[in-house]
Amino acid sequence: MKRLTIALILLLTSAFFAAAQSVTVDFKIVGHEVNFMKLQGTVQAEVDRGYTPIGLSGYDDKLYVLYLSDNVIRSKAWQVARYQTIQELDKRIAEKISDGWFPAGYSSLKGDLYALFLESDYKATYYKAKESKIDDESLKDEFGPFLRTGTIPMDFDIIGDVQLYLSAQMANMPASDWKQVAFDFESETLNQQITEEMKGRYLPWGMDITEGILRISFLKFK
Repeated sequence: MKRLTIALILLLTSAFFAAAQSVTVDFKIVGHEVNFMKLQGTVQAEVDRGYTPIGLSGYDDKLYVLYLSDNVIRSKAWQVARYQTIQELDKRIAEKISDGWFPAGYSSLKGDLYALFLESDYKATYYKAKESKIDDESLKDEFGPFLRTGTIPMDFDIIGDVQLYLSAQMANMPASDWKQVAFDFESETLNQQITEEMKGRYLPWGMDITEGILRISFLKFK
């Protein structure tokens, strides 16, 4: 099991986080076997260790999960669900939002669609899926206006030469900036590279692994 763990001390002054206090921010990327019953247990084991799942990526026969330490975002409950069609996924996301959950992760693997839902104090009012080119500067231009309306890019999946972004409007989770950075997933200095990108109060928030390239979205909250 490939595991990546990073700890970083940040001064967080956001309304989303506790104001003006030093917080140890941990995150890890863990590859889980795609046995659905085992998956529930292995993800829960990470939750029991004090982490919240906040992104998914299907890669190399595993479902990789991005976790943030629960002093950043704490969930009351989580759920990873598997669907056969995009229509089924779309319907279920709408239902979960109505029930007080928000979509925190999305990915495809071997023809199946996976979605991660969180129940927490943070609520979504609606969600949308958006196709974008794989171009960091173009993406930044596209998502700037969305952030101003409270719409957060939660997670994304690369299909061919486009990225499919899952975004949600979050009434009490304001973000001020967003960026996406690509890394060599097998790099020996991956930890240091990601830590460098987290400077300035950026948090990893969604990821995709395709053909050995790890792309991470980073959000900066107000």
